[in-house]
Amino acid sequence: MTNGDINRLGNRIRAEYDTLNENTLIELQNFRTSHKDTLARVFNILCNLNRKMGGKNIVTYRIKRFESIIGKLYRYPKMEFSRMWDIGGCRCIVNNNEEVYRLKQLIEKSEFLTIRKEYDYISKPQEEGYKSLHLFISLKNDKTVIELQIRNKEDHNWATLVEITDLLFDAKLKEYGKNKELLRFHYLLSKRFILATEEKKEIAKIIKKYKYFEKLSNVFSRNYIQIRKQWLNIEGKHNHNYFLIETKKDEVPKITSYKKFDEAEENYFTIYKNNQTAN
Repeated sequence: MTNGDINRLGNRIRAEYDTLNENTLIELQNFRTSHKDTLARVFNILCNLNRKMGGKNIVTYRIKRFESIIGKLYRYPKMEFSRMWDIGGCRCIVNNNEEVYRLKQLIEKSEFLTIRKEYDYISKPQEEGYKSLHLFISLKNDKTVIELQIRNKEDHNWATLVEITDLLFDAKLKEYGKNKELLRFHYLLSKRFILATEEKKEIAKIIKKYKYFEKLSNVFSRNYIQIRKQWLNIEGKHNHNYFLIETKKDEVPKITSYKKFDEAEENYFTIYKNNQTAN
């Protein structure tokens, strides 16, 4: 697809925001999966660089979900779809910020990768508290851009808690900051050890108002045994390295594993077509 084709697709997605017709969905799926080969090669290079750092860090990759793409196009009506550089994404979770920048140095020295742009949300966190190093990288002589997020474990846990809060309280913190109290709550949590006494009281007040720990505890208690059973079953399957996780607010998440990336993508596409509210 040319950039013009991609931008026209983006405009069509905005026009059909509530329910995409099948032709638009198929075209979007073709564009999404066109990233897979470059994404897999970048992932393998990152795994090799990770081995130079001891091989203990977590390295993953994914293609951006339909709902994330559609939501982003809607939130940024003037953005050209061809400039959405996070369709294909990798993530590295390391122990500390020193390792974040060490990995960046290894990427800069790599004979295979080029850094096209970077956003350092560690040295300058986003206003809601998000911290991570974002690098937009490509293979040499390849125009496809892949987003790489590198963050330490504590910042990753914070970002994961934001997603859990979004799911449990329908807070839409990542998209619109719909719930200002919970947005403030997570910002305060991001400060960690430099909280003033009044800020600690504010955290406690929000926890009490939303019965935050009770809600979290109930969900984890309900899900833990069932999720563990699913995962133990997956661990017994040879070469199942691709996972599809379907979550709903009031149900136990469902994990399905696959040997091949294409099988996982095909099943994801089928599920999304049948239920465009699926997460």
